[in-house]
Amino acid sequence: MGGLLSYLQTSPLEAMMYIVAFFFALTVHEFCHALSAHLCGDDTAKAMGRMTLNPLAHLSVAGTLVMLFLPFGWAKPVPIVPRNFRNPRFDSLIVSAAGIAANILTAFGFGVISRLIGWHNMNQATQVLFVFFIMINIVFACFNMIPLPPLDGSKILAFFLPPSLAHKIEYMNPAMQLVFIGIIYLVMYIPGVHDGLFAVINIVFYSFSGVYLH
Repeated sequence: MGGLLSYLQTSPLEAMMYIVAFFFALTVHEFCHALSAHLCGDDTAKAMGRMTLNPLAHLSVAGTLVMLFLPFGWAKPVPIVPRNFRNPRFDSLIVSAAGIAANILTAFGFGVISRLIGWHNMNQATQVLFVFFIMINIVFACFNMIPLPPLDGSKILAFFLPPSLAHKIEYMNPAMQLVFIGIIYLVMYIPGVHDGLFAVINIVFYSFSGVYLH
């Protein structure tokens, strides 16, 4: 469960490729939240300079520092004001799903490119780069589907719940949010659970790229 510091020491080239792929996935995810909010009538994110593909605009200092020591991190949430939407309830669903969809489409796109090039026509470094771009985007999408705030899955779930229950989920205590997400993350590293999740992700990876991870 080491972070970037240990990875940079053991495999500096792979660590740099991981950083590029990670921040690419993060940037695409947040940009699509901002873009979809803009298209739905809320320009809050655009006005704050978040409707951009510049990764620096989306970086969280805390999320980046955590990456140095642990194998995960996060971006600054894109500011959204639902009351600005033309159809607040439905548009909130669209904006929440946009980041997940962006990561899935990005993973699929790199999978298609890898099929066109041919996995065995790539050198090892290029293969590793494609693995990172596809895998990280799949993991981003899957993790954000978890129906706990502040993850996108909670807002998607809220669309299908009665307003009173949806309100309770949306305004869950921030400290409890972090506790639940931390527990989920730790559970993912229990050997049996980890292996099962990897098997599922591997199936998705194969469906996109035509290659199984080992």
